[in-house]
Amino acid sequence: MQQRIFQKDPMILFNKDQLVRHGRGLVLRFQNSRKVLHTSVAGGGIRRDLEAIFNFDLKDENGRCELREKTYKKELERIAVELGLDPRFSVGMTTAVTMDDVVVEQQESHGLSVAAVVTGGIERNGGYPGDRASYREENDSFLMLGGTINTMVIIGADLPDGILCRAAVTATEAKAAAIHELRLPSVVSPEIATGSGTDGLAVVSDPASPLKRTDAGKHSLLGQLIGGVVRSATKKALLLHMESHDTDMTRMSNRLKRFGVCKESFFRFMEKNDKLERSEMIWAQAEAMPELAVKASMVAAIMDDMRHGIFSEVYGMNQLKRQLFPDGKENTFPNLWYEFLMRIGDIAE
Repeated sequence: MQQRIFQKDPMILFNKDQLVRHGRGLVLRFQNSRKVLHTSVAGGGIRRDLEAIFNFDLKDENGRCELREKTYKKELERIAVELGLDPRFSVGMTTAVTMDDVVVEQQESHGLSVAAVVTGGIERNGGYPGDRASYREENDSFLMLGGTINTMVIIGADLPDGILCRAAVTATEAKAAAIHELRLPSVVSPEIATGSGTDGLAVVSDPASPLKRTDAGKHSLLGQLIGGVVRSATKKALLLHMESHDTDMTRMSNRLKRFGVCKESFFRFMEKNDKLERSEMIWAQAEAMPELAVKASMVAAIMDDMRHGIFSEVYGMNQLKRQLFPDGKENTFPNLWYEFLMRIGDIAE
């Protein structure tokens, strides 16, 4: 559920831990001892002495994300102090997503409860494993990119260290599945993203719980609950954040953007064909046709199958031509798509 969380009105989770807003930050305050796996560079790892976890929106009043300290580690420690926390006993993550867009999901089954707290945005830094790097770390340098999916998973059971790590794997798979369901692209390659390059994760277990669990994989009930709450919360958080960004996957252009299909390249294609004066009309018309988004989805699926070796290039291109031009057409993608749009424009006239 998406719910505004205020400093004077904290959200109480199933285990009595509290989610509290502090300005641009969201703090998860523990009410009892917890065992935590956290990805932070400042105090991350597996910890048993933490009092709180925070998620902080780094954007200033001008919408910029800039560090005030020389290193990201020092910046996180400074944020902890500003949030009223002791940096020795708290860990955090940052984002460029407002805490107004946080989503909290909780599920319970057979006495076992799990919650997920997620903020998400990958419109500027969505990525796929093996994508070309955006930066190289040198001397504690840090590059802040817009977006990030930050996830806190709270588990009402006692987990051994290894199973805490396994829970993190399940949560990460669930995040990637949510992004795949929304078809959100990598900004570097033609792939569907699996996350951003700056995602943060915390998994919290309860060492005092009478429930002892030794499996957090997908076959277990615990894995089911982790996957369910993380996948649901991630999708809702991304959709909530995307309302103010051009990422609507019901539009033709967004379906094919990761393959290089965009307004600018279409205009260049039309100029080469001496039809530039019709470009704006055809493009606007295509963007307003839901059936073209459906067609684009089929085209994207064929392109993915070709790239991943399921279809050979010859077979895949033949299928593309059959989808776009049943009467036959010799060309390459994306020119096939652009010529298809030209034909749509001719029919409309």
